Amino acid sequence: MHFEGHAGFSLLILSLFMLAFGWVGENSIVACSVIAVFSSLPDIDLYWRPFVRHRGPTHTLLFGVIFGTIFGFIFHYAGFDWSLGFVSGFGGTLLHILGDVFTYEPMKPLEPFSHREVKLGLFKSSNWVANKGFMTLGGLAFLVVLLKYSNYL
Repeated sequence: MHFEGHAGFSLLILSLFMLAFGWVGENSIVACSVIAVFSSLPDIDLYWRPFVRHRGPTHTLLFGVIFGTIFGFIFHYAGFDWSLGFVSGFGGTLLHILGDVFTYEPMKPLEPFSHREVKLGLFKSSNWVANKGFMTLGGLAFLVVLLKYSNYL
């Protein structure tokens, strides 16, 4: 997926969790926003070609742990809670991987521990309807979260 597809997918999934489990609050809204922004970071490998293959090391849970740890320290030194940085970095990577599972191109999210490829093959990463659709649904779901937080719902 493209940036808007990943951001929308992240907003949709996180908003549904917040609403279902009653986690609607200032911290969860901030975390959701930051995760949505970071959800496309694994695609940084597109700029590292030909040295790193797309959907390679940056599309693994191990990268998510490393990225989350780095951002945890950055957030900590910026005066925020370390866990917010970690959850944002790891969560963004995890939701990116989950979003990419729906596309045709396989990946190995458990490398180096497992070399099993995963994909559902429901649509292409560049599918306009999927990218715009996730952004629209995610934006609407997040709007519901914001309205609930502000006591309009």
